[in-house]
Amino acid sequence: MQATVIIAASGAGTRFGGSIPKQFQLLGGEPILKRTIEIFHQLEYIGEIAVAIPPGWAAQVEGYGFAKLRHIIEGGSSRAESVHKTLTQLSLSDSQIVLIHDGVRPFVTPETIRAVAEAAAKYQAAIAAAPATDTIKQADETGKITKTLNRAELWHAQTPQGFTYGLLKTAYATAQADGILHLATDDSALVERLGVKVQLIPSPATNRKITTAADILHPTN
Repeated sequence: MQATVIIAASGAGTRFGGSIPKQFQLLGGEPILKRTIEIFHQLEYIGEIAVAIPPGWAAQVEGYGFAKLRHIIEGGSSRAESVHKTLTQLSLSDSQIVLIHDGVRPFVTPETIRAVAEAAAKYQAAIAAAPATDTIKQADETGKITKTLNRAELWHAQTPQGFTYGLLKTAYATAQADGILHLATDDSALVERLGVKVQLIPSPATNRKITTAADILHPTN
């Protein structure tokens, strides 16, 4: 099995605070993005890595020195547009596996990555996800509860998310043609719009996305 990885890291990270985007903030003495890329770079079945970044950061990312990092691309105005832009720079067969991972999700394990990649090869589409542990309420626009959802059926979507290249290209092209690409926050949602069933791969809650400075101070809580 061989897979290509897209690291989505073009956001401004305004909720984190500070003078630089959160993906370049330090975690254990190294930029968060560098730590994330390194996890994938060390896996033998990862053939190449592409990363979408904000304008002005290409030189720093090139300086990380990862041999598999073949594409450093200035992202678009939204996460989905950045991923779509990166997809167009890849030259892959339709059956090849593409993994998409958040640049600020540096605690993912090799076991989760492999499980998603293998499931994507088997089912065409798979994502890492953690089961919901809190009771989830549905509410109306006034804040009144309308329904208590069945927690046993609810999952928190994570990354990596894996797909065959042909399916992913079609999903993104369709969303763009329908004018809703900029609204997407999750790759699998675009695939679901095509009627394709996406396989869930259980992943620990520690595979968290760094959103605020507190996530660095208490990374595994």
